[in-house]
This record gives sequence, structure tokens and C-alpha cells, in this order.
Amino acid sequence: LKLQFLYLIVTHTPLPSFLTQISIMASRTAAVMALAWAGAAAAATYQNPIVTEAKVDLGDPGALYHDGYYYLATSSGPSADAYPIHRSADLVNWEEVGHVFPQWQAKKNPAWATTDFWAPDLQKVNATHFAVYFSAHNAQRESLGVAFATNVTGPYVDIGAPLWSDPTNPQGTIDVHYHASNGQKYLVWKANQNPIWASAQLMMQKLRDDGAALVGQPWVLAKADQKWETWGCVEAPWLVERNGTWYLFYSGSMVNFPLETYAVGVARATSIEGPYTKHPGPILHRCGYNPPVLAGGEEERAAAEAPASVIGFGTGYVPGHCSVLPVEGEDDKWVMFYHGRGYTLPGGGPRVLMMDELRWGADGWPYIANACPSTTAQAAP
Repeated sequence: LKLQFLYLIVTHTPLPSFLTQISIMASRTAAVMALAWAGAAAAATYQNPIVTEAKVDLGDPGALYHDGYYYLATSSGPSADAYPIHRSADLVNWEEVGHVFPQWQAKKNPAWATTDFWAPDLQKVNATHFAVYFSAHNAQRESLGVAFATNVTGPYVDIGAPLWSDPTNPQGTIDVHYHASNGQKYLVWKANQNPIWASAQLMMQKLRDDGAALVGQPWVLAKADQKWETWGCVEAPWLVERNGTWYLFYSGSMVNFPLETYAVGVARATSIEGPYTKHPGPILHRCGYNPPVLAGGEEERAAAEAPASVIGFGTGYVPGHCSVLPVEGEDDKWVMFYHGRGYTLPGGGPRVLMMDELRWGADGWPYIANACPSTTAQAAP
């Protein structure tokens, strides 16, 4: 219409019919594009849980960003297909894209494992290879393993034997995580309570450059020493570096003793090798649960700093076992993936995948708004 008016003003004649059609088509195209942009903006929300599968336990997510996609690999226990992998390009829409070890028993990959595939950690360890670090039960105990692939979705080939099986701990080792800093590769993991009334320990050890063997001796990064970390349980370590500080995320309090006390904590250090100082209380727990120790004003501050769009926190899920990634293309925006157990379901029911934005306080400590899982529509990080 503007084009028709201008043409009339300048030439004192009506716009030729073919130009009129072009003008109409341009207006319609602009309108369609505006609607598309509006639809995209409206679609840029998510709601927990982000992935559920009927009768499938999706626990202990290990996260990786690669080539335009966020990937989550999850525990599979005794299932015939080990470690389902889900991916998303936008943190809103997720799809399953396979398993780390499909039909692992029939294919004897890994040949040393007998059951209980827990807590996979997908990583890119060099320019050409991906790795999955994991735990599974061998003939004696839960042990750590590693397998490699040239594609993030596999096929992964195990190295043929456990990466580490601790003969001094019949309770075994689980929850392994890989991280590299300044050219040095590391593994962290949980040494299970031994005896069961003692404290678990989060251990660290250097890795050989190819990622296929440990070198040197391990050392302790953390143990259960806070009131909220009941039954000696600390587990599920995950490392990130931000502004020269290292953050060790972990879960604490034994699952199902009782269920509601399981939560996510964090510690920090100026070196990846420690020593780490813990935040005085969990930063993510079931809504409505009051841990024995809370940082002074921590939940009040988290709620005050939450934008108006972050409203609506439910009591239905007990969170745990997180992984943390920066949001691709954003400046200092982070996201935490974790699993949720249904608080009102027997035994917690099958775990589901959940996600919330991880924020940073002026004191340098990370936090989740309201310190508990969101359950209403949220803006995608």
C-alpha cells in the first residue's frame, strides 16, 4: 500500500498491475514472516520434565554439546540396550538417537560387564574421538570403564577390560566424570561407602593423554561432612571452570533414606586438583524440603533474584545427579541437567530428565531459582 501511494504521488498515475501484485505479495510475505517469528518466540519455552519414557528409568544424565546439539546419555541398569542417548538443538525439543551399547550382552561389548550400567559421561577427548566413561558390574564389583567412537552417537567400542576396579572396596566405584585442564586429563568418581556406614569419597586421578588409562595415584576431593549429606553419601561429581574458579557439583544424602533428602551441592577451588570448599547447603533440592543446613538467606536471595517468568515451583520431584554446560552462543549463561524422582510415587518411580537455568550470585556461588525444580513453563535458557 505504501508503494502504491508513493507511486501515485510521484507519477500521478495508478501503480501498474504487475507492480501492484508484487506489492501485495511483499506485504503477505512480511506478514507470514512476522507470524513465524512470533511463533518461534512463543515456542522458546520448556517445561519439566523435559524427557519422560513410560517404564524407562532416565537417571544420572551426562551432558555434552557438539556440532549444534546438546546430548544427554542416561543410566540403564540391567537393560539389554545400555545408555540411551537423547539430543536437542534448542533445549526444548528432544529426541532419542540410539544407545551407547545396543544389545551389549549379545555383542559382548563390553565383554567384562555383567549388569548395572550407571551414570555415563559422554566426552570429546580429542579432535577425532569421543569417549563414554561409565560404571558397570563385573564379576566382583561395580567398576569403571571407557569406550571410544568417532561419532558422538557411536558405535562405541570398549577397551576390553575395566579402566579401574578397586580390589580394596567390595562396594565398588561409580559416577565417573572426565575433565581436562591445561592439557592434562582427569577423572573423578565416587568410591562407595566401605563399610556402608562410613563416608563415601569423591576421588580424582590423572588420565593418560589418550584417555584410556589412569596414571599416578588418586586423591580425595570431597567426602560427606555436612549435616544434609546423610548416610555418608556424596556422589555424582561434575566439574566446570568459570572465571578462574573450579566448581565441583555433586549430589548428597542417600537415595530413599528418606527419598526427599537427596539434593545437589557444590564446592569450589582455585585449582582443578583442589582443595575444594563446600557451599554450606545444597543449591537444588525438593521444593518444600528444608535441609538441616542452609546458607544464610540463600533461598530468599534465589527467589528475589528470579525474574517474574520463573514462577511456579512444584513439590513433585526430588532432584539429583546433575551435569552443567554453558549455553552455546550466550554470554555466561549456563544450564543444569538433572534427574527427578517422583516424590509421591512408590520408590520414586522411573526417573525423568529435568533442566533449569543455573545462575551466578555476586559472591561467585551458583544457584537455581528457588533452589528447587521448576514445574511450569520456563523461558528456554
